[in-house]
Amino acid sequence: MNLLGPDFSKANYWTEFNATGERLVMPIRRSGKVVGGALFGFGLVIFNFRKTFEHEPEPFDYLVFAGLIGGAIYLVFNILASLLTREVIQIGHGELVHGWRMLGLKQEKRYLLRDIHALSIRLDEDAGGLDKLVSPLTDFGKAGVVKFDYRGDTIGLGAGLDEAHGQQVVEWIARRAPRSVTEP
Repeated sequence: MNLLGPDFSKANYWTEFNATGERLVMPIRRSGKVVGGALFGFGLVIFNFRKTFEHEPEPFDYLVFAGLIGGAIYLVFNILASLLTREVIQIGHGELVHGWRMLGLKQEKRYLLRDIHALSIRLDEDAGGLDKLVSPLTDFGKAGVVKFDYRGDTIGLGAGLDEAHGQQVVEWIARRAPRSVTEP
């Protein structure tokens, strides 16, 4: 399967085989610019932290400090997730298994193939396109170019894909799933 698409700079998708079958593995990193922006934001948080405690702290300073620490933790987690997380799709035993893996942590959701309909590429106009830092904890199953309807909900796959790679993932799933998956 050719998962390279028209842009070789984003060619980082592969298939793996194990005892349960074949699975498609994709990194969720969207853009180096986004990661760089998050690192810049983290630097600003650290700089503001120093500025907060240059004088005698007041009670309000502790609230600012707590907010800065919370923001720093959120940014660091999202930077690591963007660099290290892999999105995994597998089809077998009448199910589509969608999950992510990061340094030994993993989360999976299982969808019955008979309840999946309207598998296609749907671009979100309000999601910010590829210029968004993706978190597997908050965006898992929501963000993605490849979408399908499952029991009244819309599920998203391929958080780090562009349109051309998304079409190849749709074809990969369609070859392994019943015809009803691609029907509206």
